[in-house]
Amino acid sequence: MQYGIHCRAEALIRHFAQLDCSVSHTILDIGTADGLVFCKLAKHYGFRLCIGIDIRLDYLRAACANVPYVVQADGKRLPFPDRSIDAIICTAVFKHIRGLERLLEEYGRVLNQEGKLVAMDPTPLGIRLGLLLRHFSQRTIVQILSLRDTEQLLEQYGFTTISKERFMLTPVPFIGCEVLERVLKKLNFEFLFLNQVVCVGRGLDALPRTK
Repeated sequence: MQYGIHCRAEALIRHFAQLDCSVSHTILDIGTADGLVFCKLAKHYGFRLCIGIDIRLDYLRAACANVPYVVQADGKRLPFPDRSIDAIICTAVFKHIRGLERLLEEYGRVLNQEGKLVAMDPTPLGIRLGLLLRHFSQRTIVQILSLRDTEQLLEQYGFTTISKERFMLTPVPFIGCEVLERVLKKLNFEFLFLNQVVCVGRGLDALPRTK
């Protein structure tokens, strides 16, 4: 568990370095759960206004120890004005959500004109392994998106890809695992990784493009 938190936080830190976010920006973490991943990112960059969002009150109670501000809300109905948010993090959320269209419309509404979105989820292999090990419940997994699926979906809603990556070879660390991951990436064996992240910037219009 701690290793997974570490890997996801490190991936966020790597990709945020490319997003031109300043410490004064307002950052939302949608589906923050216990806030452990979010707080590592916030501490690294020193963001002044970090808000964890979750619909479950029990998660928010745990997040209070790690995130400066928490709000109970549905990601499809965010209690923020239009174009008031600088960046949104969405970690391990897409696989649970029916009607992603409404979610992405809402993200586009609250993000400002230069807003950024970071979407992170298990890869299809990561989800299948999680189901096999009963880390995930079949009834809570409503869709499985590849890295390319996620990227194309975000593009339909006016977002442009800034960076993307598959990462984390194993949920349990072993000696030399980080070196092995680097080697596998160089050999283009990224299909073996268990997590994926896509960082995008929003366009002038976050409504779906005409297909």
